[in-house]
Amino acid sequence: MPLTRNIQWYFRDLNFIPDVPDLGNSRSRWVWISYISLLCGIFARRMIAMDGSLVEIQVHPATTLAISSIIALAILPPAMRQLNTVRKRPGIEHISSAFSIGFFVDLIMKAVLG
Repeated sequence: MPLTRNIQWYFRDLNFIPDVPDLGNSRSRWVWISYISLLCGIFARRMIAMDGSLVEIQVHPATTLAISSIIALAILPPAMRQLNTVRKRPGIEHISSAFSIGFFVDLIMKAVLG
């Protein structure tokens, strides 16, 4: 049971607004916005060709998408917790940070896996 609780804490508590102990739905809303922004970053990278022109979604193996998503999900919680120690109130920098993590993790995975 403690392992399950630790895993849930890792993904659900991104330390948004740490000064307020019980924030309820507002805190979970920011967590969902962060994860959605992360996935948007992964898919946005897939819509941009390496020469800089916008193209339709490129066909990539499902393994690249899966690996990118798993790595991004592993990186996002510690990165957001670190950002939340510096920026106490959630805002656009939290959304753009999650988007950037998704974008660059997928870019790196494409370079590594080909």
